[in-house]
Amino acid sequence: MAGLQLVTPATSPMGPFFGLPWQQEAIHDNIYTPRKYQVELLEAALEHNTIVCLNTGSGKTFIAVLLTKELSHQIRGLYQENAKRTVFLVNSASSVLQQAAAVRTHSDLQVGEYTDREETLAWSDHRWSQEITHNQVLVMTCHVFLHVLRRRVLPLRKINLVVFDDCHLAITEHPYCDIMKLFEDSACGPRILGLTASILNGKCDPSELEQKIQNLEQILKSNAETATDLVVLDRYASQPREVVLDCGSFVDKSGLSTRLDVELDEALHFLKDCNIPVSRVDRDPTFISKQILSDCRAVLQVLGPWCADKAAGIMVRELQKYIKHEQEELTRKFLLFTDTILRKVHALCEEHFSPAALDLKFVTPKVLRLLEILHEYKPFERQQFESVEWYNNRNQDNYVSWSDSEDDEDDEEVEAKERPEANFPSPFTNILCGIIFVERRYTAVVLNRLIKEAGKQDPELAYISSNFITGHSIGKNQPRNKQMEVEFRKQEEVLRKFRAHETNLLIATSIVEEGVDIPKCNLVVRFDLPTEYRSYVQSKGRARAPVSNYIMLADTDRTKTFEEDLATYKAIEKILRNKCSKSVEVGDSEQSLDDDNILPPYVLRSEDGGPRVTINTAIGHINRYCARLPSDPFTHLAPKCKTAETGDGRFQSTLYLPINSPLRVPVKGPVMSCARLAEKAVALLCCEKLHKIGELDDHLMPVGKETVKYEEELDLHDEEETSVPGRPGSTKRRQCYPKAVLPLERGSLGRRTSAADLSYGWLKIPPRCMLDHPDAERTLQHLISGFQNFEKKINYTFQNKAYLLQAFTHASYHYNTITDCYQRLEFLGDAILDYLITKHLYEDPRQHSPGVLTDLRSALVNNTIFASLAVKYDYHKYFKAISPELFHVIDDFVQFQLEKNEMQGMDSELRRSEEDEEKEEDIEVPKAMGDIFESLAGAVYMDSGMSLETVWQVYYPMMRPLIEKFSANVPRSPVRELLEMEPETAKFSPAERTYDGKVRVTVEVVGKGKFKGVGRSYRIAKSAAARRALRSLKANQPQVQNN
Repeated sequence: MAGLQLVTPATSPMGPFFGLPWQQEAIHDNIYTPRKYQVELLEAALEHNTIVCLNTGSGKTFIAVLLTKELSHQIRGLYQENAKRTVFLVNSASSVLQQAAAVRTHSDLQVGEYTDREETLAWSDHRWSQEITHNQVLVMTCHVFLHVLRRRVLPLRKINLVVFDDCHLAITEHPYCDIMKLFEDSACGPRILGLTASILNGKCDPSELEQKIQNLEQILKSNAETATDLVVLDRYASQPREVVLDCGSFVDKSGLSTRLDVELDEALHFLKDCNIPVSRVDRDPTFISKQILSDCRAVLQVLGPWCADKAAGIMVRELQKYIKHEQEELTRKFLLFTDTILRKVHALCEEHFSPAALDLKFVTPKVLRLLEILHEYKPFERQQFESVEWYNNRNQDNYVSWSDSEDDEDDEEVEAKERPEANFPSPFTNILCGIIFVERRYTAVVLNRLIKEAGKQDPELAYISSNFITGHSIGKNQPRNKQMEVEFRKQEEVLRKFRAHETNLLIATSIVEEGVDIPKCNLVVRFDLPTEYRSYVQSKGRARAPVSNYIMLADTDRTKTFEEDLATYKAIEKILRNKCSKSVEVGDSEQSLDDDNILPPYVLRSEDGGPRVTINTAIGHINRYCARLPSDPFTHLAPKCKTAETGDGRFQSTLYLPINSPLRVPVKGPVMSCARLAEKAVALLCCEKLHKIGELDDHLMPVGKETVKYEEELDLHDEEETSVPGRPGSTKRRQCYPKAVLPLERGSLGRRTSAADLSYGWLKIPPRCMLDHPDAERTLQHLISGFQNFEKKINYTFQNKAYLLQAFTHASYHYNTITDCYQRLEFLGDAILDYLITKHLYEDPRQHSPGVLTDLRSALVNNTIFASLAVKYDYHKYFKAISPELFHVIDDFVQFQLEKNEMQGMDSELRRSEEDEEKEEDIEVPKAMGDIFESLAGAVYMDSGMSLETVWQVYYPMMRPLIEKFSANVPRSPVRELLEMEPETAKFSPAERTYDGKVRVTVEVVGKGKFKGVGRSYRIAKSAAARRALRSLKANQPQVQNN
């Protein structure tokens, strides 16, 4: 090990407990929480011509579509008058369809698609002018656009925005160059947005990279912006020591590896040769088999035969479940074939080693190197002795050896025996806090087993308490199989333990690179080398503890090429740092200790040690406050700070809080000598203001924000049990609403009564719903341009358009400076729709019984129905949010609705196929869509002078088909149905929270099994669990269906 000199905390000159990772919260305290990079980039694109370098397709779509929407006020109205046009340029015909679909999905703009150069060449000027008059967004290939410009059918002054997809092509001989040449003559050319992935992907020489970026900037007359969060993270994080280790290649003298490789290869070739024509890749009967065998081969190549044997074991168990559920005879045969191959792998391994013990002759050099690194982190003797005894016994969980058993009971027992770790944290987990990044799910699972085995055999490694975490699925293209649940059920628990330092080593796929909140690590190992710059920076950014190592393990054949990549990454880093205007030198932070004298702290009580905010802690307080404002699981609200020079070389910062903070006015800070102090000073002032309006309590912590958020999201109070006999005392969530909110029905509200006459039960009309704003009216018109189309659609015209804007404004949409976000209107609308639907059902001449009324109401008043209706009536096209994740969830949901197009109630769900069911549970219903369906009802109510009648006139036509459908065939709540069927034996567990913010509920039907459901809220999860239980019970008791 002499070659590797790591500075571990134990050997650090500062002593072993210096800067231990868990002493640092994940909230930044010296910089404002960086906003999502896509949000930063959108901001830049709104201000000036921009080239965006992003590696993912989805990130690019988000920015392009949102920029088009934000500038859409320029393209509405009549083309003959002032309206301009937006042009989307792509390189291939297939991308035209994709981009056009994205704009159509997320906006109500008219989109034209032009792919065929030959066809469009033949068009007359008249035909073109029709197209241009009718469509506001023109998506076309670059050849078509060049032709349009040369024919002068669309003059440049009538274009407001041109988006160049794959804009790096402009450096080469490409129509993009010619297009830009035509731009040069025009004085007031359009705004330009260039999108490219490959600047950072290309294996280009760093010295050329700088030149390339500059050329591109000149040709496109733009600034290249790269995601600033990379640079921000990178600039403020203490830099870890980076080491590339060449592990040498694996020589297996026994010949076992080669033999296994041949077996797996031949099997994969055989599957490849069976080319069966299929409509979709994942319908291919060999799909799962190929996936499993190639995963097994990957484990063999990366970790060696010992691990491949373990992986094959897990896979055989999984295959059993696949085979059991597979209806297609052909697919089943392929699965059985795969099963045989895996068993053969196991048999071959057994000839060489005993599966029970770890045999290091059969692992790759990478694994050996990893174990050496982990030796370096071994804590001191004195921390060990007292609990070696307990520690040595902790692993008596004897993994289930090769079993064909089909039930999961044995796995359950294994988990139960591992429990003691939880309530007896290891006395010496406190030195290592590390992550190992691997590429595939199986690598993570099996490497974790290997490390546990190594800990049993080598007392030096007994200090490690490891666990693994992987994403939902490795890639979008892989089917999500519920079979892996046994292995992956513990993920959220895993993260919790890692945060609490009960676990000191996490083996993770790239899911942890982005966004998951985990402590600052002192060891990050890349087991599979980073393949792109972003992944390199993000995994490196996890090594944020003061003394940390970032180690990349390479095979000999990769080392050379990887070192070149690494040089490129380093150079990119440098160029980006120079480009990034915010480049504050890290050296600054050294002087921060004496800043306190510059501005006095804000002190609540003068005694010593009383709560206070100093200029150095203020930013952390603001970040913490924003992080706890109510929002949905997809949106991370963060403050925005703008710093400007005042002209005499001094700086002043302005701080904007998220729009659902009551402090809506931007806070201007004092003028300071440097930008960094200006940022700190404005935060200090802002803390004082927040405390004075009661948003920070007397300990300067945010006032009870979090609880609200979770209650709402978990929906922990259930609503369905009321009418089940024998459940006394169960309450309903709905009763929390002060029913006094609802006004009495009083004909039309035309005659305004004076305040004194208002009887009890009327809402006070707020004096205004717009905030004081110098330019409010113009801003309002600008923000709601295009909304008249929506008003036509719902057949209601708003008197006060501010209500309309507020109903569609999400907390992340910081461009709305004149109204609040929709959260309050949603609260009101929820109660109003609940009341109106209840009233309608109550007055139904069919006079439904109380149980049926309850079922009907639950079927109609719920997020899934509201979200589906919102999409059906195009609410999503007017939704104002700047949240990349929410954008994708809505996108998926809209596509899903288009495919499904027939909303179904609970009745049909029991008869639908398993596959629909899985898809239904997989598809995320964006709560925000249901929310704006409610908030708009609140807005119509307030705007119509509180007329419930008006709200119902708007909403009944939208809901009528469903009300009719459900009334004719009452959907039963699965929870109630289950409780009526098994009143004594069905028991629901309390909600568990999963690590990605969902809720899981288990229902146990005594003697008949446990059934799990997962969903966004307690209610959805509970229904899902009940539905699964019912399906299983009905399948096993044919007589139930007859009665």
